[in-house]
Order: sequence, then C-alpha cells, then structure tokens
Amino acid sequence: EYMEKHPLPVFEKDHCEREEKNTSGMKNPEIVMPSDVHISYDGKFLYVTNRYMFNKDGKASIAVYRIENDFTLSFEEIFELEGRDPRGFNVSPSENSIVVGLCDRNRIEIYQTSKSDGRIEKLLVSVESDSPASFIWI
Repeated sequence: EYMEKHPLPVFEKDHCEREEKNTSGMKNPEIVMPSDVHISYDGKFLYVTNRYMFNKDGKASIAVYRIENDFTLSFEEIFELEGRDPRGFNVSPSENSIVVGLCDRNRIEIYQTSKSDGRIEKLLVSVESDSPASFIWI
C-alpha cells in the first residue's frame, strides 16, 4: 500500500540503448550510486562499484577498503573505470583479480589486484559483451 501511494520515480537512462528504466530518484549529477559490494575471500578487503551515470564526464569507480581486525574499514583507493555504469562484479577466489561489467560500454573487464593491499593494479582483459551484469567464478 505504501508503494502505491509513494511510487519511486522512473526515468530512462540516456546512455542505454535498450530503453532500460531505472527507479532510482538520484538525479543529482554529483552523486554516485553504488551498484555492487563484495568482500575478498580472505575477508581482508571490501570492494564497492560506483555508478556515475548522470554526469557525462563522470567515470565509474571501484572503491577499495581494508577490513581491520575490529571490522572497521580503512580506505585504500578509488580506482576509476572507463565507463559510467558498472553492474555486477566479482573477486576471484585466488584473490588476484576482479571481473566487472560495464553496461554503458558493453564490456567485461578483468583487473589484476594486489594480495597485500587489495588495490587494483592493471587491466588484464577487456572484451565486448551485451549488457554484462552478473559474474561468478567457477
């Protein structure tokens, strides 16, 4: 009943070609929207992908935090991606890479990460893929 009286705003994302709709009310171009969160398999690092969809010059990013022994977070880095709309991503079980899907670029990218500080070191692979959204390592 609440949602019928207070529906979420709906708008089209101008950078998508398939008339995809979004129910987020965050139209402020200065606001980034987290899209996915993962913890490394060893429990030492937290990764968050951030969308920067409404500012044409903005770039998406992956934020990296160290998880301390008392479960507080210490900031490690913001790694900029070459797109604005990352969807899903995943940390490899070997903890030396991350795969991320950039919907606005129709690309899957795999980055090497550092086991010592969790930082993203370099792009390993970039391939075309229609609307990459979810990933699992098998």
